[in-house]
Amino acid sequence: MDKRVLRSKTAIGDALLEILKYKNFPDITVSELAKKASVDRKTFYAHYSSISDVLAELEDQLAAEASALFIQMEDFDVSIFMDGMTDLMFKRFDVYVHIAKNDDYSFILQDGKDILTRVFMNQCMQSNSYTPDDFRVAMEFISSGIIDHFQSWLVTPEHSKEVLAASNETIKEIVNRELAAFSS
Repeated sequence: MDKRVLRSKTAIGDALLEILKYKNFPDITVSELAKKASVDRKTFYAHYSSISDVLAELEDQLAAEASALFIQMEDFDVSIFMDGMTDLMFKRFDVYVHIAKNDDYSFILQDGKDILTRVFMNQCMQSNSYTPDDFRVAMEFISSGIIDHFQSWLVTPEHSKEVLAASNETIKEIVNRELAAFSS
């Protein structure tokens, strides 16, 4: 990709992240985004047809960052995943808080649950006591619990790292115990 294109797209993406810290997505205008990115509207439209395209690119980027946690592991380890997600959240803390607090971004949380469910289903063996549908539901339940755990912490008024670390340990223990029933 041309360096100028990359520079413009990065500026637009960074500007969207900044605006999302204090404003809901539907309320953002192209003019506002372009101004924040220090580009003109023509440059914006040279790369995107709408702000939704920028958000979709951001969603893909967040999903790729989370997915990279799985690629680093030979076998899935919930501890490594949760510690990695905690680190990712703190890198873009204000954005994750905004996403967690606004229903407009529920699709991003759902994508996280779907990615995690696929990883669990690929890493775990289906027990004879579960039908394929029940196995999928169990993996979705575990994934939802993990994502909801992070979301609940993000929406609390006080974001204590110590509280998150302690609750992460509890969640890791519970998930590891439940996943052990599906391990080979």
